[in-house]
Amino acid sequence: MIEILTSVLLVVGALLMCAGSFGVARSSDFFSRIHLAALPATLGVTTLLLAASIYLSVHLNQLFLKPIIALFILFLAAPLGIEMLARAGYITNIAPSHPYVRDDTLTRDVEHKEAVE
Repeated sequence: MIEILTSVLLVVGALLMCAGSFGVARSSDFFSRIHLAALPATLGVTTLLLAASIYLSVHLNQLFLKPIIALFILFLAAPLGIEMLARAGYITNIAPSHPYVRDDTLTRDVEHKEAVE
């Protein structure tokens, strides 16, 4: 039964990461790409780490927490990295596929660099 559960989690994780990679290839601009790279990859790695933790806990007859610790580190690091990439793209003036709904640089002193196409 545990082998079936871990196999399902592994397949779901692989499919999520594969779907994220297809989304990155099909998206039109930088901001869509980083969004589509972050969410499915995080969920895919989450299911893979959960499968590893369950499988190793059952077969070692003790609670195996290293994948869960890695999962917490992933949940802390992934949003920060994506936010830094988005901010760098915004400050370097990477053009989005559609205009901004709200531009926060009008109310703050943020200096844009030269436009990047």
